[in-house]
Amino acid sequence: MVTPLDALEEQMACLRPAVRAAAEGGDARLAYRLLGVLQAAERAWSDLLAPALGAASAPLPAPAVARVPVPLQVRQSLEILGAPAGVRLVSAVQAAFFGRALDPGRLASLRRDQERAYAARAGRGGLGLFVVPALTGDRLTPARGLLALSVWPLERRIVTGHSPRVDLCVHAAAVAARIEQDGETASAAARDLLAQLAWYLPGIAGTPAAADPAAVRVVARREAALLREQDTKARAEAAARARELPLRDQLFGRPRT
Repeated sequence: MVTPLDALEEQMACLRPAVRAAAEGGDARLAYRLLGVLQAAERAWSDLLAPALGAASAPLPAPAVARVPVPLQVRQSLEILGAPAGVRLVSAVQAAFFGRALDPGRLASLRRDQERAYAARAGRGGLGLFVVPALTGDRLTPARGLLALSVWPLERRIVTGHSPRVDLCVHAAAVAARIEQDGETASAAARDLLAQLAWYLPGIAGTPAAADPAAVRVVARREAALLREQDTKARAEAAARARELPLRDQLFGRPRT
């Protein structure tokens, strides 16, 4: 007869390699979803086992919380933001929407680790989702401090002189939309982040509307549309040049000389 504990142990045994495979394969959303199921199963297993240890003098230790890999955390933040972003903003989004702080020390080796992971998968004839640097529009080299996702088109991963203001509007609209989606469950940190991003939007900074996600989203998208013409043209021209490069350089940039 299979007991509930047996079923949970079998479920956890299947979930652990599935989480790892999804994370290493670049499917961030699936990995995060499976990780949540795994953590729920671990808590249920601990709760079921507790009565059997009721006579023990010491309480059961809290179940271990699985550590989410740094690349997966960065991907989660970038998927929300929708445009290249710096480490500070990526960290702020992770804290605001997932309640986790990114370790700066582990971020330092992120690009090198992701490039190695790409080389390993490319050598086996497969590709995945990687955290990559944004590329400068003039030299197509890594833009210092800006992160992007490999699945984004080149036009979105390239930054020119016009891009920072456009991307700021994209970030503000995206954070506002996520808060609207989360509704009352949105954290105070998420709303604080929205107010910081809204500060740079004309006509809304410092007003009560800066705390209204719907208002910020509308203003941010309108401002992005006004700024986008020159930026889109410059990015498209740079992307056309980038497509002549090897795939590795399209993702991680040409070596700096």
